[in-house]
Amino acid sequence: MKTSFFTLACVCLLNISNAQHNDLALLNENTLYHYKPSTLKKEASSMPSYHYFKTVYNTNTLAVVHKLEKEILSYNIKESRIYDNSEAASYQIKLKQQQAKALVTFNNQGTILSSKEVYQNVRVPYKLRLHIAKSYPNWALEKSTLKVSYNTISGLNKTYIITIERKAQKKKIRLTV
Repeated sequence: MKTSFFTLACVCLLNISNAQHNDLALLNENTLYHYKPSTLKKEASSMPSYHYFKTVYNTNTLAVVHKLEKEILSYNIKESRIYDNSEAASYQIKLKQQQAKALVTFNNQGTILSSKEVYQNVRVPYKLRLHIAKSYPNWALEKSTLKVSYNTISGLNKTYIITIERKAQKKKIRLTV
């Protein structure tokens, strides 16, 4: 009886001490992303890549997209170790986030000349989902990819690559918006 009581008491004490150090109960505010559209507009207007912002920015875009766009806009090529102001050049920079990656080309002044962005598993806009549902009844969306290409000359191109499935069949659909 004594040993079972002692064992039970030890288990309770270990459980209490373990609860004090539970990593799931902690919240790291540095990992949270707070997005404020008005702040982004104010920041972009003073940057050399305002044309990129004006072309690409859309208030109806997902937070994942806005987060990468903000990182692209706030990147300062002049602070990079590869930057050389002695001659005119262009610089390609790769940026990565959890669901997104981008290849951005800058000039010496820090202006964005072009960008190729890829976003994995993004939510498809309602109008496109409706179009797919009407065109492919009884098919389900499996995964989606958004490809955004920007160029100062040709402008903006957004393409959704959506994989749909029904039973054992799969199809890939490309929709440009």
